Amino acid sequence: MKKITHRRGAESMSEAKDYIKEKYERNKQAASDPNVPISEVAKQAWNEAASDWAAIGAYAQCRKQRKLDVSNRLKEVRKACGLRQQDVAEKTGINVITLSGYELARSEPNMEALVRLADVYHVTLDYLMCRTDSKE
Repeated sequence: MKKITHRRGAESMSEAKDYIKEKYERNKQAASDPNVPISEVAKQAWNEAASDWAAIGAYAQCRKQRKLDVSNRLKEVRKACGLRQQDVAEKTGINVITLSGYELARSEPNMEALVRLADVYHVTLDYLMCRTDSKE
């Protein structure tokens, strides 16, 4: 699992590096244009950076909220099924401490864990991920 996480991170860093390099080159080219005041180039670069940071913040907030929603849904559906975390651990093969982490929003279940949980709870993945309120 470490390799997958590392590879994903490396791809994201590579994409981010390319994005930043592209913006740098574009701003460098704009700054070399004698018809465009350097203050305008700087202002445009600043506005683009501010917009990027706002988008990153909004994404992070959405992800945090989704993580909380999923953790609440996991706990809610487990209790609705009349199961203890230990029961779910035995049925899914997921460690009880890991299940607790999911329900406390300390960690997020991977796809395999979600599939196992959906099977035990007899609900869809969309329901577990709070993409729908319909269990079927």
